[in-house]
Amino acid sequence: MPQKDVVAWSSMLSSYAQNGHLREVASLFYTMPEERDQIAWSSIIAAFAQFGHIQDSIKLFKLMVLEGVEPEKGCVRTVLSACSHIGLLQEGWNLFVSMRDDFEIEPSREQLCCVIDILGRAGKINQAQQMVESFSFVPNAAELGTLLGASRLHFDTSCGRQAATQLLQGVDPSNSAAFVGLADLIFAS
Repeated sequence: MPQKDVVAWSSMLSSYAQNGHLREVASLFYTMPEERDQIAWSSIIAAFAQFGHIQDSIKLFKLMVLEGVEPEKGCVRTVLSACSHIGLLQEGWNLFVSMRDDFEIEPSREQLCCVIDILGRAGKINQAQQMVESFSFVPNAAELGTLLGASRLHFDTSCGRQAATQLLQGVDPSNSAAFVGLADLIFAS
């Protein structure tokens, strides 16, 4: 059998990861004969995050950076999303700030939406709203919907109404989820 290169190893990692075989993913990852690249690191980080091992995925991300491998946008989004899902406000915020400062990555809309979600889940509705208002672009349905959801979660009717109004009057007038979210917010307050 011919020698496997980093692409073949990364493909095997992805295959094991998609099937939830995390023990095999880790074993394969640590026995790779070649230097692990962005793809290999991203595969293992995403696998651990996807199957609920958030803290492990964050540790792997930090290890990747310590080993001198620059993260790519998708990997950063994976870790931001993981931080959001378990409420790691400071960890997520630090990563967001370091994207530009340390990795020279301009945040994508998806990454910004993850940060809005992180702030919102942590009850930092005003900060999330300020972030949306500071965009150099018009917020889309995902960003406004995330803000509306956070407002509903923390009973912030003022911010929720503003997000729903923006959503329904301009961005996506037929968005039924915005109507439901606004109604839930009003009835809960």
